[in-house]
Amino acid sequence: MTSNKSILLVAWFFYPKLGGAEMIVLNQARYLRDSGYDVSVLTSTVKGLEADDSFDGIKIFRRDFINSSVSYPADEIVANLEKIFARTEIKIVHFHNGSYPAASTDMYAGAENIKTIYEFARLHNCKVVEHSHNAQLKDPVATKQLRELDWDCVICVSNFVKQKWIEFGNQAKDLRVVYNGIDLSKFNHVQADPSVDKLRLTIDGKLIFFPARVVSMTQGAISKQKNFILLLAACKKLLELGITNFRLIAILNESEKEQKTRKANRVLGDLLCVYDLGDHITFIPTVMPDDMPKMYAAVDIICVPSLYETFGLVYIETMASGKVAIASNTGGPTEYIKNGKNGFIVDPNSPDDLSEILYEVLTDEKLNEKIRRNGLATAKKFSVETMMTKIEAIYKKLLEEK
Repeated sequence: MTSNKSILLVAWFFYPKLGGAEMIVLNQARYLRDSGYDVSVLTSTVKGLEADDSFDGIKIFRRDFINSSVSYPADEIVANLEKIFARTEIKIVHFHNGSYPAASTDMYAGAENIKTIYEFARLHNCKVVEHSHNAQLKDPVATKQLRELDWDCVICVSNFVKQKWIEFGNQAKDLRVVYNGIDLSKFNHVQADPSVDKLRLTIDGKLIFFPARVVSMTQGAISKQKNFILLLAACKKLLELGITNFRLIAILNESEKEQKTRKANRVLGDLLCVYDLGDHITFIPTVMPDDMPKMYAAVDIICVPSLYETFGLVYIETMASGKVAIASNTGGPTEYIKNGKNGFIVDPNSPDDLSEILYEVLTDEKLNEKIRRNGLATAKKFSVETMMTKIEAIYKKLLEEK
């Protein structure tokens, strides 16, 4: 093992907490491991898991100062980092969303912790890479100070994100786009989830899947960004037009332990009274990432009409599963979804627009076949291997610099 192949990935969350960005980190870590790199992950703590852990041959360092709403003393963070760096000669520190402090109650505090990690890496002559998955500017003070750090390279997951960095006044030496990639093998010839597949026996039509959480666990409210309300309104319009050959499937965390969750579920109940879909909607428990391909295999349409998506991993997964993807016309998805060719793009503020697209998909099987075929071809361009070939080229360039 050569010392110049030691990489530290810094991520807000890691396995077993996996969202879109976290899946990218996991796939990246696995690829680097298989390619002979000494790879480790610095991430936030998880109740019940060891501080120094490993998963799938990947070293994991779980620390409280990651994704924290508290500004930790710099010397405490440094002491932790010195122990980590003593184990291997790290050459590159690769931050995922390092420019976006995720601490929900005090983003400025989270930014200070990340800045300390950055400064420690610089002091130890590491190259520093920022991998920007988010583009929203929720806290100008906290995000500005992190964006303006002297990153050796900023990787943007889409041209949409890159343009936002430019608009924000980014001064990075190297600002480039590397699209996200998925493990295509996980979506080929997958056995459908039997519990969902049984729903087909109860309807003469198609299953529409909303794979995002309806209720935000952090906000304790209906998730606005994923725009579930628009989908409810569009489905209601279909029923009003006499189109009944569908069932909407959505994920709902049924835990009543948290007061925020109970409150959000009451709000959801009120919404379902307004948008009364009757037996045309079914809620299922949280689906773990490893089980999501089975869900895709069981349904026909995956619809997430988000208010914005910086990339939209779900749509690539949908295409790789041979299903019909419906996204909104904002952000990253417009860079690879061609409306009516390999998927559909809708106005995130128009229930009429979405209901018209759903009507087409529910009634035109010839169109569906074309969409699925072209979607499969598109998905092949977004593999983990394609993504990591570009990232490895960045590593090589940085390590060759004096």
